[in-house]
Amino acid sequence: MPYFDVPLDPEVVVGLTPEQVAAVPWGAPAWATPDGRVRVGQAVWVIEAGDRTVVVDPCGASDEFLRTGPEAAVHEAAVVAALEARGFPVGRVDTVVLSHLDGIGMAASPAPSRGWSPLFPEPVS
Repeated sequence: MPYFDVPLDPEVVVGLTPEQVAAVPWGAPAWATPDGRVRVGQAVWVIEAGDRTVVVDPCGASDEFLRTGPEAAVHEAAVVAALEARGFPVGRVDTVVLSHLDGIGMAASPAPSRGWSPLFPEPVS
C-alpha cells in the first residue's frame, strides 16, 4: 500500500535549501514541489497468507521526517486511513515484521504522556 509523495522540507531529507531544490529545472514535479520541497515515497507492505495479515516495514526509515514534529499525528492518521480504505484496519493486522533496524516507522504511535505504544494491537515480530 503506497503512501507516496509526502512533501518535506529539504533540510530534513537531503540537507539542501528550498531555493536549491527549486533551482533544479527537472526536479518538479518528479521529486520536488514547485516551492522547493522534496517528495519522499513511503509504503506499507501487506501480505495476506491464509488467515494471517502481515505488515512488513510500515513506512520504515521514516522516523526522522514522518514520526517526529507536529505533523507526526497527521501522517499516522493518513496511513491508518489508507490501510482502512484498502480493507486492512490496524486491528486486522496480526503480525508486524521489521526487517531492519533503522527506525520503527509506523509500527508504533508516539504518545507524549506515555512514550511510544504499538500502532497495531498485536505484538511486533
